[in-house]
Amino acid sequence: MKTNYALSIFAALIMTVSGFSTAFTVNSLAITNTGSGNSGTLLYCITQANMSVGPHVLSFSVAGTIAINNPSGLLPTITQAVTIDGTTAPGYAGTPVVILDGTGLTNGGGLSVTAASFRIYGIDINNFAYWGLQISGDNADNFIIGASGMGNVIRNNDYYGIQITSADNGKIAFNKIGTDPTGNTCAANLYDGIDLNTGANNDSIYNNQISCNGYNGIQINASNNNVVRGNLIGPLLSSCTGSGYRGVDIEAGSTGNIVGGPLPVHYNKIAGNLYWGIEVKQNGTNNNLLQGNSYSCNDYGAIDVNTGANNGITPPVISVANATTISGTSLPNAIVEVFKSMNTNASLCPSMPLNQGVDYLGAATANGTGNWTLSGSFNGYVTATQRDGALNTSEFSTSVYTGIAGTLANSCNGNVLVGLKEQTEISFSIYPNPASASFFIRSNTVVGPAQITLMNVLGEIVHQQSTTASELSAGMEITLTQLVSGIYFVQMEQSGNIHCEKLIVK
Repeated sequence: MKTNYALSIFAALIMTVSGFSTAFTVNSLAITNTGSGNSGTLLYCITQANMSVGPHVLSFSVAGTIAINNPSGLLPTITQAVTIDGTTAPGYAGTPVVILDGTGLTNGGGLSVTAASFRIYGIDINNFAYWGLQISGDNADNFIIGASGMGNVIRNNDYYGIQITSADNGKIAFNKIGTDPTGNTCAANLYDGIDLNTGANNDSIYNNQISCNGYNGIQINASNNNVVRGNLIGPLLSSCTGSGYRGVDIEAGSTGNIVGGPLPVHYNKIAGNLYWGIEVKQNGTNNNLLQGNSYSCNDYGAIDVNTGANNGITPPVISVANATTISGTSLPNAIVEVFKSMNTNASLCPSMPLNQGVDYLGAATANGTGNWTLSGSFNGYVTATQRDGALNTSEFSTSVYTGIAGTLANSCNGNVLVGLKEQTEISFSIYPNPASASFFIRSNTVVGPAQITLMNVLGEIVHQQSTTASELSAGMEITLTQLVSGIYFVQMEQSGNIHCEKLIVK
């Protein structure tokens, strides 16, 4: 009897410290704070969830519009680990059927979060006077905004679509930000689509459509080691439009950010933006890698590296361009990436700078005196960027004609080329991350054997091994004492499906 009593006390203590996973059901579209038990309005359910330690899950037994049209209906800041899952609403089939509508408000945002491990899936947030979604504070890490088949739509908000301040290790994926749910009509957020602001570090932005926003598609401000990959940044699916300013703006001392990556699944399409496709600016904004990607129809040009940014790196020079060889000069030991230039189809956007890299062709490594050569089969006009050993990436070089008429594979509108988008039937997590000599990989979505490949940011394979579903389910440890500090990509492939995650080695 004493043993049972002791166990009961111990169990109660554990549950007090770690918290319950409580399920709440939103069963009303009203904006009043009404409900009973664990069911009621969204306002009520968030209020109740905030009163106890999470994690909590909010599901929906109703679909429709929650019209937050007066200040009394503004939702409270979320202060506990909460998942808001709009995909549970009746009628959900990949497009949000739960809509948070702030039409009529003169102040206030849609959702504000200060807690760690926030999740939101399948919600349409629109027409708020401030942000659509704001996650802020050093405690608000490990958030997830959207997932494959569970994306959110964040549109028509008068400030930012999504603003992340000081929150680390989060993911923003598979959302439409600045468009209607179809991705074919603009519904701009009036400032940035996504704003990573002041200490938002180690966050990932992938497979989103970020179009039409009033300032920048993505702004990275005083934030480090973020990865942007596989996104459509600027155009609609059906036409060439863009952000009011830049596709991606990196500034204010932001370092170590990556736009693109070593694999085709990492490339972004950055097109149709009113200023630059990507602008890297201000002293101290260094070591930012721009890799792969497709750039076209950006009014000022593809990439602008302001004086003092990215360590002042300048473009390479193309000296020879013909049907089999592209060669030139660069910094010693630089990596030179060669693209087919927009000049290849000057009628695509005739009034804009034409040395924009539309189709990625390959990379060459310069020797110790800065000479480099890329061999292959080439046509049309070509242009190039270079990056140094610290990953500072340059603007594009002047375009040079190969002497062979050519065509472009990519256009301004629509997704990156079919076949280059990341497949997402499998997923995995890495922990700890950042890591040192060893780390674990865990997945519950892999069936059968899988291949693990670890690559550095140059796309070079540094480790490769096979594994099984049972090993991944239990958590497989990988020990690599030879790895130097830096950013790596861990790729898992199983039956033709590929998924990648970022690994930071301290």
